[in-house]
Amino acid sequence: MSSHKNNYCGIGVMTGTSLDGVDLVCATFSDATPSAGHGSESPPSWSYEMHQAESLPLPDAWRKRLLALPSQSASVLAQTHVDWGHFLGKIVADWIEKHALEADFVACHGQTIFHQPEHGFTAQIGDGETIVSHLKVPLVTQFRNKDVVLGGQGAPLVPFGERWLLHGHTAFLNLGGMANLTVGKRAMDVCVCNMALNRLMHWHDPSCHYDEGGLLAASGSVDRTLLEALESIAWYRTPPPRSLGEEWYQRELEPLLLSDAIPVENRLATYCEHVAMRVVASLKCLLESADSAQSEPTLLVSGGGAHHHCLVTRLEHHLALQSLPLKLVVEPALTDFKEALIFAFLGLQVLLGRPNIWCSVTGSSMDHLGGSLHLPPEGGWRLERCAHGGHA
Repeated sequence: MSSHKNNYCGIGVMTGTSLDGVDLVCATFSDATPSAGHGSESPPSWSYEMHQAESLPLPDAWRKRLLALPSQSASVLAQTHVDWGHFLGKIVADWIEKHALEADFVACHGQTIFHQPEHGFTAQIGDGETIVSHLKVPLVTQFRNKDVVLGGQGAPLVPFGERWLLHGHTAFLNLGGMANLTVGKRAMDVCVCNMALNRLMHWHDPSCHYDEGGLLAASGSVDRTLLEALESIAWYRTPPPRSLGEEWYQRELEPLLLSDAIPVENRLATYCEHVAMRVVASLKCLLESADSAQSEPTLLVSGGGAHHHCLVTRLEHHLALQSLPLKLVVEPALTDFKEALIFAFLGLQVLLGRPNIWCSVTGSSMDHLGGSLHLPPEGGWRLERCAHGGHA
């Protein structure tokens, strides 16, 4: 693997459960203290420089196809696995050419179709061998499968990257298709977030895929009956490690959100209230066992929900209500691209042969290396053992 003074340039590719687009990030990762072990409590050794970042909208045809896929036949699933691989591979190849990028590798999360760790499996489509057929550098994908095999939830995986790349924050909140939280080396999926808000909006108006800025939600009022029904869902009393998927949304949430004659703006306002309450309750739980010695504790917020002013306002309200003195921080460069950046970093650890998933987060039987490696068809690339050894 090509590198210079422990610098590695990678591209991260992320499509989330909210189905709002394909996020692409090109960044260089620098390992300043390569001798530090992955379990070390010394200051994180990694830094990064983001060169390019772009979010490409998902074509409507693909959005409809992916939404319908869980109920399709096995042959349709297999065909879509390959077709989605071609779609992503072409996007990445064109993006590399457009910006004249010279990356050492690409890391791609894939699109989650099934997530049932309680039954021992998770499935992200986007065939690795198909994607890499469009590339001239190695590809890392399938980050979750091994964790589930080892008894873990397969999620969330970003806490590893948050700890080593994004220094100085007490906690991290990602408001993506799912809302997830990280405090130290503990993390959890909190609740469904943008997936529910976006689908409510699309149900109300098929020409709209999201409530821009949360304007419609802000015009509504909370429906107490619906809020009580949402808050009473038993899963929320499940301690971490825990994770969520499409199946859970359809079983637990959709019947509540789409029932009764409640105006859509009230449904949106109620769900924002619910997300804010769940986040703050989960944050309180994680902070109780954390060492937060910073003079000004901060919560770094990212994901599409960071643009949803109604949701952020309710979050701030409930933080104050629970006397949690956390300052909400939004870093514009990371708001939409944190997960793509971190999956690139996780992919780098695979190429370096280092564990990149913590059992304290996912509940697996051991810290381990998660991700499969696919090599470009032209060859000319070989995995070189890192001279300094050690772990991230």
